[in-house]
Amino acid sequence: MIRPPSLTRPAAAIHAGLALAIAAFSYAACTLDPLGTSPVAGSIGPGIGGMAIGGEGGSGGAGGSGGMAGSGGMAGSGGAGGSGGAGGSGGAGGSGGAGGSGGSGGAGGMPPIPVGGDIATGADHTCVTIAPSGKLKCWGHNSTGALGNNSTTPSDKPVDVSNLTGAEAVAAGYDFSCAVLADGTVWCWGTDAYAGTLGDGGAPMNSSIPVPATAVGFTNVTAITAGLGHVCGATGNGEVFCWGTDFFGQLGTGPEDVSASLPTQITAGLPASTVLSLAAGWAHTCAVFANNELYCWGRNVFGEVGNDSTVQVDSPTKITLSSGALAVAAGEYFTCALLMDKTVQCWGDDSAGQLGNGNNDGASLKPGQPVIDLAGAVGLGAGWNHACAVLEMTGAMKCWGSNANGQLGDGTKKKMSHTAIDVLNLGGAAVRVDGGGSHTCAYLDTDKLKCWGENTQGQLGNMSMAESNTPVSPLGL
Repeated sequence: MIRPPSLTRPAAAIHAGLALAIAAFSYAACTLDPLGTSPVAGSIGPGIGGMAIGGEGGSGGAGGSGGMAGSGGMAGSGGAGGSGGAGGSGGAGGSGGAGGSGGSGGAGGMPPIPVGGDIATGADHTCVTIAPSGKLKCWGHNSTGALGNNSTTPSDKPVDVSNLTGAEAVAAGYDFSCAVLADGTVWCWGTDAYAGTLGDGGAPMNSSIPVPATAVGFTNVTAITAGLGHVCGATGNGEVFCWGTDFFGQLGTGPEDVSASLPTQITAGLPASTVLSLAAGWAHTCAVFANNELYCWGRNVFGEVGNDSTVQVDSPTKITLSSGALAVAAGEYFTCALLMDKTVQCWGDDSAGQLGNGNNDGASLKPGQPVIDLAGAVGLGAGWNHACAVLEMTGAMKCWGSNANGQLGDGTKKKMSHTAIDVLNLGGAAVRVDGGGSHTCAYLDTDKLKCWGENTQGQLGNMSMAESNTPVSPLGL
């Protein structure tokens, strides 16, 4: 899942000359400081989850205060070819205009990331924010009100979420959704059956319109992700709050496994650093911090936490990787991390090839061999049993794992792939990616959205119920 930049809060500096654009698994994915307030602007997500990072063309200028940061300050990122010029001046704060135009980069590099929205794919519904208007649209399964349009009727085309303006980030759980607004508040809608997934503190009751998820200290939210029945959000101060079901320790609040109907802060086990990326799987959660360390917690039956164990982890634990992490994406029972060397390592369940390591070894309890046939990854997203990456320079995409519904986008329905394979007919350079239950969506540099895979609930948004093994366009997007 990729996250859009903040329109009203201070922009972040660009890390190592890379412009990062966020995505999340909203049903399992990755959220890289979507609102761009951490020292490193980031992608996914939730969940995505995934993220995209601008290519390494000459170093661009940092976005100005209040500039669009989640996409690396928008301007000022490494640009396309030409001699590397100095970054332009950042946009003014307050209304948060986009950062000033960056100088052209050195040879190569991805095109500047557009002022686009955020995408989130749930089990069988999809949501997208529309920038710069801040409107939010959803489509697909809706029996619990997950589309937020004051209805429980499914829709095979995008519909407006009711009573929300200024949406900057969105996360999609199994059958509910949450959004971060420009004022840093969080609103959720859909099912409330998972011990308080809406985060409003009330008795469990579904809502087909957004309700506020509030708690003391849960302000200036910069990242959000959602799993099967839990939600986690990060604040600009680096605090992580989670709510919903905690049957497997996915809230990270300790060994009591006490579910929460209000956002509850994780008070132990995390570094004193801001969050770059946040991802929720079926019942586990992971976060990458500005020091490039990865922490995970929760359900661990297949080793999805990554600590070389299958024992449930109730509090955050640091995961050992081959190099520093930039982003994380979480699938149903597996996890993938985008590393600073632009490789991807995955661990956990491998029953459908979702680790991408060329093996069929059932599971891996810790990070191991990087995904095969994947180099220069700058974006990441994960679905239930598949994952996808965005490549530098071209914005092309590769996916691996389950393909029973065409969610790898290679034009086939080959059961699975244990290595990364090309997505066909994308129609542009991807800058954001997110994986749902068995479908995938990508945001392109043309400000267009493409989706593919399962479509039994209309989650591709193209006024059809027919699945597609190549990208199609949601109506009007």
